[in-house]
Amino acid sequence: MSSKKTFENIKDLIKANYPLIYTVTSEYNRTMLYIRDMAFKNGYTFYVWDCVNNLNKHERNAKEIDYQEIPDCGDYVAALNHIAKSIEDKDTQDEKEIFI
Repeated sequence: MSSKKTFENIKDLIKANYPLIYTVTSEYNRTMLYIRDMAFKNGYTFYVWDCVNNLNKHERNAKEIDYQEIPDCGDYVAALNHIAKSIEDKDTQDEKEIFI
């Protein structure tokens, strides 16, 4: 399958509100950048967690991307707990978020 078709499938799954998408890729940065750009264009809040940088919120400001570290999310369990708590605390389902 071509990468263009793969990215279109990911875009369709996100628009269909799939709660979890599992993707295996050898091109992590390219995939993350594509999903982040798609998120920004469609009004999603975008977060990335990794074991080095912890959980970070990405925000587009002018032509740059700003990274805001979410406190106390150093390990994956804390990051998952933060995600679960943010879902519980929402008053509305209008807020759209993507976590990688």
